[in-house]
Amino acid sequence: MIERLYVDNYKCLVNFELELEELTLLLGVNGVGKSSVLDVLVAVRKLLTEGVKVNDKEGFPLNSLTKWQTRREQVVELRVALGEDTFDYRLEVEHDKHENSMKQERARILLERLSVGDRPLFEFEGGTVRLYNDNHDSGPVFTQDWSESQLARVVPGQSNTRLTKFLDFMRKVIVCSLVPPLFRTES
Repeated sequence: MIERLYVDNYKCLVNFELELEELTLLLGVNGVGKSSVLDVLVAVRKLLTEGVKVNDKEGFPLNSLTKWQTRREQVVELRVALGEDTFDYRLEVEHDKHENSMKQERARILLERLSVGDRPLFEFEGGTVRLYNDNHDSGPVFTQDWSESQLARVVPGQSNTRLTKFLDFMRKVIVCSLVPPLFRTES
């Protein structure tokens, strides 16, 4: 179960934290960020499970930055409780803004980390991936592409069942929202 969501500099969400319970209902007037909360969950899910690149329309494109800020970094954190483990996932994305709109917009993952408690299972920072075994012993270290989630590319194995458990959970996450403009009346 997702217990906590933290988002900074995504659409209208700045330094936003939401504690979730087994059943959480988002209510509010138009424009307060209900859809943005759902959108960021969908973006993280697609990044982790569908191979979406960070700059893709379904990921974290430049237009997902908060309009009234000049910072180029976005942060998303999830706390997920699965059985006896509580996973903490952190994603930091940096956008390269160009004054000349003819240049291609670029974004990269500055940091992607998964841990249980304060003990790491996975870390991707500065283009370097560090894998850890289920018992948190250090595993392979290698460099990879900054434009996509490297956690999503980890192959399940006997030494990373906890990491795989988290990814399996994220594949099963379903985000539902009502879209009033699509409602039709019946008589």
